[in-house]
Amino acid sequence: MYCKVLGAYGSKYKNKNTVSFQIAKSVVIDAGNIINGVENIHDIKHIIISHSHIDHIQDLPYLIDLTFSSSESPLNIYATKECIATLKEHIFNDNIWPEFQNINLPNSSHKAINFITLTPEKPVKIEGVEVLPFEVDHTPGSLGFLVDKSILISGDTAYCENLVKTINKNRPKYLFLETSFPNSLQNIADISKHMTPNDIKKILKELEYSPEIYIYHLKPQFENEIKNEFEDLNVHFAKENLIITNKETTLSKGIDEIVYEMIKDLYTESDINKILNKIVTYAREITNSDAASLYLKTEDDQYLEFKIVQNKTLNVYLDKDIPWPKLNLYKENGEPNETMVAALCALKGEIITIDDAYNTKEFDFEGTKRFDRQNNYRSKSMLVIPLKNHENEIIGVLQLINKYSENEIVSFNEKDKELVYLLASIAAVSLTKNKLIEDFEKLLTSLIQTIGLAIDEKSKYTGGHVQRVAKLALMLAKAVEKENIKHYSNDELKMMEIAGWLHDIGKIATPEYVMNKATKLHLFKDLIDYLKYKFELAKAYRKIDLLQNRISQKEYDEFVKYMDESFEFVKKINKGSEFTSKEDIAKLQKLTEIKIASEPLINEEEFKNLSVQKGTLTEEERRKIEEHALIGLKMLKKLHFPKKFKKLPEIAANHHEKLNCKGYPRQLCENELSLEERIMAVADIFEALSAADRPYKEPKKMSEIFKILYFMAKDKEIDKEIIKLMIKHKVYEEYGKKELKSSQLDTIPKELEEYFLN
Repeated sequence: MYCKVLGAYGSKYKNKNTVSFQIAKSVVIDAGNIINGVENIHDIKHIIISHSHIDHIQDLPYLIDLTFSSSESPLNIYATKECIATLKEHIFNDNIWPEFQNINLPNSSHKAINFITLTPEKPVKIEGVEVLPFEVDHTPGSLGFLVDKSILISGDTAYCENLVKTINKNRPKYLFLETSFPNSLQNIADISKHMTPNDIKKILKELEYSPEIYIYHLKPQFENEIKNEFEDLNVHFAKENLIITNKETTLSKGIDEIVYEMIKDLYTESDINKILNKIVTYAREITNSDAASLYLKTEDDQYLEFKIVQNKTLNVYLDKDIPWPKLNLYKENGEPNETMVAALCALKGEIITIDDAYNTKEFDFEGTKRFDRQNNYRSKSMLVIPLKNHENEIIGVLQLINKYSENEIVSFNEKDKELVYLLASIAAVSLTKNKLIEDFEKLLTSLIQTIGLAIDEKSKYTGGHVQRVAKLALMLAKAVEKENIKHYSNDELKMMEIAGWLHDIGKIATPEYVMNKATKLHLFKDLIDYLKYKFELAKAYRKIDLLQNRISQKEYDEFVKYMDESFEFVKKINKGSEFTSKEDIAKLQKLTEIKIASEPLINEEEFKNLSVQKGTLTEEERRKIEEHALIGLKMLKKLHFPKKFKKLPEIAANHHEKLNCKGYPRQLCENELSLEERIMAVADIFEALSAADRPYKEPKKMSEIFKILYFMAKDKEIDKEIIKLMIKHKVYEEYGKKELKSSQLDTIPKELEEYFLN
């Protein structure tokens, strides 16, 4: 349960903002003050609208305008059908504001706005938060909301029975009830369907329990009068930045808010080093400590290793390559090392407090004293707390030094112990969670790479293809970043690499003889030798004709010569490395007319394969190969990837789609292909053109590769801008030095380079 008030008033005035509530990082109710109210507007992906009055929707147009160019997913707007109709007719109508519901995002195939219809009494779950919309008495289609069964927001409404019924039925702990006018304007309130303090009193009399009540939506000009009329009631007034959580309500940044921020940060942070720093920083803040150290147990449970060291007085903040030795948990004879305070804490799991490190004989503080002498410091009070994970195992120790109060070093008290122990418990769970996630992601990555290697191994002629595509896709994504076109998070870069490893996963279902078809006659093996036998047999039959005087010596010699030349011709076109012309096909056709006994020299199946004009695959085999993209998409969509990798199936599977809508398997067009999908397509094509391990073709030089890319870009098959980045940031050179033969690394023709760079 979480709710932050972003705006609490029924109209705008100096430092008074209209209604908006943030109920999750990406979710708000009403859009009265989103842009100035939230920490990062780009976090907001879901907006729930109570009704379409301007004070509840005013930030919608501006929010879309500000985030449009960088968003990859639509802004989801939840409202009743009446409210959605009003927004479309009067706001997003191309007169007041663009029809963003019909405009694609620049970096995605999604529309900028996605309208989702809410039905009263039908709960929806958004980013893990359950929201129950219910009818209230205001304009048609107006709603109030029950959030996680704990917080009720009335929305704009007159007194109504359904509001009271919903409160008593669900018994939320917190009520936000709108009150727009003072009692003196009851008539205006009734006409406009708002409430007064008298209406709130009527509601309170009908409640069957005692919730905590916050009044909001005050008209600023009547604020003082309304507040005076509530003097005899136990109510609060909602203020901007009011935060309600499961445990408490906060208004200012004291210890309570620090603890809240700490919990939020530790549970949302994924970088372990940042988590460790936050643990120490927050622990120092809530206890007002000058210094702290955090140790983690080593994998063998034999040592404590320094991970974080902070000292405000000495301006020391270490979190990497700390030169201090590990602490032994056990002595050389195997006995527990109970003379070191951190070691004892880790061994016994007990909280230890020390009033003055210099005046205790229980522990060995020689190392601490030596540090103090070298740095002109004085370590005195200490609080040492074990970090225990969800299985109650000790994974580390947090040590705080020198608590200050009124510029004096004082001892740590019981409240410090409680707060730091709470922090240490949360931190340990956070660390364990992230360690589990890290281990899972390592497993996922290794499994994906194993699948990729298996696909490569399936074809002896394309070994290493998926590995190289993954490398090249990642290099191109980094070039996009260098050009400041888009910033990729570590997770997004990882997604690109994994998509490269999985882009050909559908080939698991492709018959091996098709994947391995190095020549036109290659089925389970190259049948050119069988064809050679038939040519020799044809010559043998003619020899018999010669011996039986059915043909002359000249006719026989001419036939033998024709057969030898024809076989060389067939052997050449069988390779598939050169285009087979119509004239060549006509020559093949003549060979089918030659009979050996009653059988043709070249049968129908052999003719069909040999007459393939480009490459080695027949039309049926080509379709079979092309099926791998659609099969791959189906396979990847069946896999439950983490949410951060949700775009991975499309990125991996769309590598054969083209900007001109002529790709496969779904003939997607330019506006339907994301930047990442275009990158993957270029990576796949470039690798295929440059590969030096294909027996059926000679490896192409860079000049030849970019000539082909030039024609493909002109025909809108690939994205010219990505080739531009490849040239501008020397991606092709970096890739070529690692993956290609030196003979391939010639210079790109000047005119081609100019075409792509201009």
